[in-house]
Amino acid sequence: MAAASTAEVLQRGASALARGDFATFFENIADDVVVHVPGRSSMAGDWHGKATFMDSFSNQVRATGGQGGEPHAVLAEGEHGVVLTEIRFPDGEVDRQVIVQHVRGGKVSEVWVYSSDQYRFDERLAAAGL
Repeated sequence: MAAASTAEVLQRGASALARGDFATFFENIADDVVVHVPGRSSMAGDWHGKATFMDSFSNQVRATGGQGGEPHAVLAEGEHGVVLTEIRFPDGEVDRQVIVQHVRGGKVSEVWVYSSDQYRFDERLAAAGL
C-alpha cells in the first residue's frame, strides 16, 4: 500500500485537530519526530520524539482551553507542507500560526511552528503556568 501524500497527511492531521481528535492527529506523527518551537516560554526549544511531542502538545492544548487549532489552509509540495491555523484562547484572543512540516513515509517527521505574535503567545503560555 502506498504512503499517503503530504497533502493527505497534513489535511488529516489538521482536520483531526479541529475536531479535537488528538488520537488521529498523533497517528500521523513519526516516532522520531523533531518539533522546533521558537520563543521564550518553557515550551520553546526542540522536542525529540513522539512521546515528548505528545506531552508538550497536551500542555499547550490545556493552556489554550482545549483548542487544537482551526486550520485555514493546507499547502503541500513534495515532502514539505504548510498548515495555516488559528489557536483561539478561552477569552477569544486568537494566535495565527504557520506550521511547516516535513513528511516522510506517510508520517510527519519534522515540524517548525511560527506564531503571528510570539511574545504574546509566550505570555499566554506563562499565564497558564507553562
